[in-house]
Amino acid sequence: MNALAPAIMLASMTIFPGASSPHPDPDQAALVMTTLFDFSHPDAADSWRTVDDVVMGGISSSRVLADPAGMAVFTGTVSLERNGGFASARATTSLGPGESMDGITLVVRGDGKTYKVTLRGDRRFDGVGWQAPFATVAGSWTTVRLPVSAFTPSWRGRLVPDAAPLDPRRLQSIGLSISDKQAGAFRLEIRSIATWRRSEPSPSPSALEQHPEAGSDAREVFQRRLESRQPDAATPRTP
Repeated sequence: MNALAPAIMLASMTIFPGASSPHPDPDQAALVMTTLFDFSHPDAADSWRTVDDVVMGGISSSRVLADPAGMAVFTGTVSLERNGGFASARATTSLGPGESMDGITLVVRGDGKTYKVTLRGDRRFDGVGWQAPFATVAGSWTTVRLPVSAFTPSWRGRLVPDAAPLDPRRLQSIGLSISDKQAGAFRLEIRSIATWRRSEPSPSPSALEQHPEAGSDAREVFQRRLESRQPDAATPRTP
């Protein structure tokens, strides 16, 4: 098993064969989603720029196109000639003040090849990027959910084990790429890209009993809710 395999297994994928549009992932019910790119708006693809192996002497090529069907298309050809072998696209983005995330979600329809998501904490052209791979199923819409823990630091395709930890709050750039000797034409359709974080559940009675340090405020609110459901003793009950 190669070093990328654990990251692939960490991805959560829900596949909808033949679907005309993606359905919500039932596992996302407890997640708070923040959309970064909604490609049903044609101008959402305008900010994406390609960076292919031509910068290192290769001849691979790629484009990001807005499709009238309400999606973006990352497409092109990967060539292994001249020591090349990758194509990529990226766009600047960021979270709102005080926001964070637990991972990235994409709704995609691929061609059976494996792609990568790259996160960057700055906007340098050639800095360290944090990458996580995901597989696609040819012709099927797929919801891919990648936790932050699936991303590993990389620079020019090499692992950077001593890189500073990824701080999701400092997200500045996100990208898509294809490499790993997957020569030939490729096509990845994307409907949306979003961040996700787990929502905080409301305290239950058992949780309050097990964790009294949670504070009196939560217990008082819960008690008031219980009392509000009890009938008033002064109100006569109908038989």
